[in-house]
Formats: sequence, C-alpha cells, structure tokens
Amino acid sequence: MVLSGCFRCNLPNSMASTSAAGETGPFDGMAPCSPSSEPTDLRSVDQGEGAYSKDFKKHKEKGRYSLDQLEEWRMALYKASFFTGQIIKNEDDETRLLKNIGNTILKVLKPAPLVVAKYPVGLNEIMEDFEVNTFQSAQAYQMVQVVGIWGIGGSGKTTLAKEIYNRRSPLMESSSFIFGVGDAAHKGMLRNKQLKLFKDLGVEGVAVDNIEDGLTRIARHLRSVRVLVVLDDVDDVDQLDTLMPIKDSLCEGSLIIVTTRENEVLKSWGISSVYKMKELDPFHAEQLFCWHAFSKPISLDGFEELVKQFVKASNGLPLSLKEFGAQLCGTSHEFWECQLDKISRVLPRNIKEAQR
Repeated sequence: MVLSGCFRCNLPNSMASTSAAGETGPFDGMAPCSPSSEPTDLRSVDQGEGAYSKDFKKHKEKGRYSLDQLEEWRMALYKASFFTGQIIKNEDDETRLLKNIGNTILKVLKPAPLVVAKYPVGLNEIMEDFEVNTFQSAQAYQMVQVVGIWGIGGSGKTTLAKEIYNRRSPLMESSSFIFGVGDAAHKGMLRNKQLKLFKDLGVEGVAVDNIEDGLTRIARHLRSVRVLVVLDDVDDVDQLDTLMPIKDSLCEGSLIIVTTRENEVLKSWGISSVYKMKELDPFHAEQLFCWHAFSKPISLDGFEELVKQFVKASNGLPLSLKEFGAQLCGTSHEFWECQLDKISRVLPRNIKEAQR
C-alpha cells in the first residue's frame, strides 16, 4: 500500500525534524517524489479520492492503527505536501528522476577523507607551520588563493596536501584531488585527469574529444562555486594551463594547491605563495622510523645506536625513514648492520628514484 509504505520509511519522524514554518533540520533538503499524484493530494487524505486517500480510508476502516497514529500520519503527509518535488508520470520520468537524485546525493554527501599516512608523525607541526606561513590572516580564507608546495621527492608534499584537503574540503562546495599529474601527462593520459576534475567539480557529460566545451562550462560554473583543487606532482607549467586555465576567474574563498619538485613551474604560473618542505626534526624522524621498524615510537633495546645511524642516513626525509624502517622490521641486529653498510655506499633504488 502507498500510505503504509511511506510510514515504514519513517516519514513522521522525518517531518518532525522540519517545521512547517521553515526551520532547518536534518531533512531541510528533502524533495518528495510523487508517483502519478499531485502534492496537493496529501493535504486531504481523509477526504480526497487519490491513492493516498484510499489507503488512509482502508486503514481507518480496518482499525489496525489507533486514531492517534492515523492523525500523526495525516499531519506528516500534510506537511510533506508543501515541499517542492517532482511528479513521476511515466517510466522516462522515473529513470531521469533517479539519476538526478543520485547526482544530488553525491553532491550533498561529503566524500570520505583521504588516507593521509599510516603514521602521521609530526604532521600537526608541519600543518601549523604551513598555515602560519601561507594563511597569514583571516582574510586569506575569503580570497582566491593559489598555493605551491615545493620539495624534493619523498619530502612529504603529497602527505601535507592530503591533510590540507581533508581539513579544508568540508568548507568548500566542491573539491577535487588530482594525483600524479606529471606522470599522467608523460603517459598521454592528462585528459583523463581533466575529465575527473570536471566531474568532481560538478560539470558532467563532457566528452574526451570536446574538452574545450568542458573548459567553457567549468569556467562559468566556478565563478559562483567555492572550490578546493589539489594538483599533485606537477612537473611542467603546460599541465597547469591544461587543467586550470581559469584560475583568475574563481569564486572568492576558493583554494588551488599545486605540489611539485620544480620551483620554476610555480614561478612560471605566477604562484608567489610557496611553502618549501623541510626535513623532519631528529625527534620526529626517529619516531617515524621506529613506528615502521618496531610498530612503536621508540627503539627496541640494543638497537638505539643503529636507529640513530639510520635516521641520520635518511636526512629527515619521510619516504626514506618509512622505507628503511619497513625493510628492517622484524630482522636481526646483524641484518641491520649489513644494510647500514650498504646504504652508506648506495641508496636503495626506489628512494633514489623518488628523490630525482
């Protein structure tokens, strides 16, 4: 039955969260969908002839529910009739409506936070330093900001960018984090990143062979929408021009973050606000290494001196500390000494490649 189905979905409690006077609540964004009926049919379910009225009369005649329960239902339906919704008249309407509902929900629901790091040692201190040096005033949150994060490979640029993204994206209307921009460009896949950016920011239906249309639409869209965009690991200014050619026409309060190993890329794109990554201080460096080597922030007995030597060899780079610690986890004292001798002569290949 139509009516009983509504109330198995707990409509009375939903309506109790939103008053007829228009007070906001958890269901302030409700938009009812009426199958082959007008919203006005809900305002007189105890008198009309529609599907809801017929169900209401049947429940009343059978006496299955108390008069108080029926009155609660009647008032809930009456309140629901004043919400703007859409009438479903045929299968095409229903298909289109379901797609629209899905898109609306995706826009309203905030995405899950990005996984920042298994052991975010020292990250709060780095965030504080970043904010002090980059967001120097309250007015910065009201301006369009384009910020660069610069450092060698393995210094924690992406980790910092993910933490900023998690903290700032709830304040934005749309957000997008585009990983591995440079790598995608070298593989000829930058257009895929561009399409992801369009989709994340609410511009749907752009074809791969019609990117210009997407740029025109997104430029128009972003003038009135506060956004956060992170372009990660950029290595050429052309990549920025391709992905965000409309940075000068963004809505106030928007934030664009670019991470790169090449400071010249930031200069060429006119980014003057640049945060340079620093190595971890000895205390946090040792903690991070020990987390990966021992699954706790302090050394096992007998390994203290070796820990200090590995931390020194890592130069405070988070990637090196993580890789060295993971490789040594669960191994013997003799293995540690052997590995220390090797890295004093040649860094592991994956660390060298990351630092290039």
